[in-house]
Amino acid sequence: MLHKVEVTPRQYDCLEFIREYNAEYGKLPSQPMIARAIHSPQSSIFMMFQRLIDKGVIHRDRLWCREYSVVKYYCLKT
Repeated sequence: MLHKVEVTPRQYDCLEFIREYNAEYGKLPSQPMIARAIHSPQSSIFMMFQRLIDKGVIHRDRLWCREYSVVKYYCLKT
């Protein structure tokens, strides 16, 4: 059975935007695009990415790489 990672409501909004954008355009959005879409400062998105990397929800080969991937199994923290 796969373990779902719990995320905060704001992290969930970010991940859902990434999922929807990827489904529509076939590529992942940049952090500035995410910031504009969920009405959040870019610095907050950067910090959110760091927390999601720590949780294992977002994966990057290198820390400063623009390429990333998102796990398929996450859920809203209750």
